[in-house]
Amino acid sequence: MDNHRIGVVLEGGGTKGAYHAGALLALQEAGIRISAITGTSIGAINGAAFISGKLDQMIEIYDDFDPEEVFFGSKEVAAAFSFNTLRDIEFSTITAALSAVLRNRGVDISPLLHLLESNIDENVVRHSPIDFGLVSFNLSQMKVIEVFKEEIPEGKLIEYILASAALPGFILPSETKYLDGGVYKQVPLDLLLEKGPFDVIYVVRTRRDYWTNLEREGERIEVIVPSRSMGTVLQSGHEHVRENLMMGYYDALRLLRGYQGKLYCIEKSDDESFYRRFVHIPQERLGSVNELFGEDSRSCRRAFFEDTIPLLASILGLKEDGGYQEIGIEWMERVAFDLDIPRYCIYKEEELFELVQDALKERKDEDLKSLGRLEATIARLTGLSRTEQSALLRRAWQLAMGG
Repeated sequence: MDNHRIGVVLEGGGTKGAYHAGALLALQEAGIRISAITGTSIGAINGAAFISGKLDQMIEIYDDFDPEEVFFGSKEVAAAFSFNTLRDIEFSTITAALSAVLRNRGVDISPLLHLLESNIDENVVRHSPIDFGLVSFNLSQMKVIEVFKEEIPEGKLIEYILASAALPGFILPSETKYLDGGVYKQVPLDLLLEKGPFDVIYVVRTRRDYWTNLEREGERIEVIVPSRSMGTVLQSGHEHVRENLMMGYYDALRLLRGYQGKLYCIEKSDDESFYRRFVHIPQERLGSVNELFGEDSRSCRRAFFEDTIPLLASILGLKEDGGYQEIGIEWMERVAFDLDIPRYCIYKEEELFELVQDALKERKDEDLKSLGRLEATIARLTGLSRTEQSALLRRAWQLAMGG
């Protein structure tokens, strides 16, 4: 891809930025030469570190990362911000965090500043052939800042990057007050397009359930999106960060290499493999599966293909007229994930299939025994909880595939 212009956009996302590092590693391993990077907040930090040639160091940092120390300055502040919903907030924790912030007259970001100074080389970034841009918000003047490196005053690159990632209460080394660029634009795609055109643009998301219109006429845009939720923007915890790093790498691999699957990386196989599996399910098993989904067990095979398969696709969140291979892969993945089969490796389809079968033989679930026709019929009308849905999919797989 030496003669191609490749753009990369890094979405803001706080401690979820480890996902960027994993995705950038996959892009680098694929031999993709990046022409321009734009980022917001942690995206600006990661983009500048990448251009500085510090990707390996980024991987090591995220692999052994302490968000509480780097982003928050204290465990009290970290705990206050690491909630998933308003119901999770403990006011005693909030009080302790506010006390810590007031004592310091703000959030101490010296660990973050040290991290940036150690891994971002302004001279390298400025002289790199890779264009670099970021988004921030000037609170003093109440205006958006969207700039490329050539527009940033000499010696001020790290200050601007900090401004892009500034949370309320951050003690910045500037008299000007800034706020995280994500308040204006989480995904700085339009900024990148100022340096276009590009042959391909890779947008690395940190959210999977937040609507963003990324289509642009005449541009080929590939989106690397988290296969699972990565928690809140300020989620702390070492294992959580490492999980996001691995997820970014394998989600990018899935896109770049064309692997099957949404949760797992599954090598491309025969497009008819699951159709053949469905066709060869014995009659008695088909009847049991049909009954589980509230369908007629008398005309087993016809009911399975005409009624049960579309219902199964609906439960999986797929179109009812989807192909058998898509339905089969998605079904197998959901069961594999529920059985805690490791996600972060590359599987052959048959290999993952056998792992699911072996895991089901070892697992004895009471909830599988309790599910029957009544529950499945109710599911068709009202839906099931995630736990009940998982049990239904496992039970259906066990009946159909003999796990």
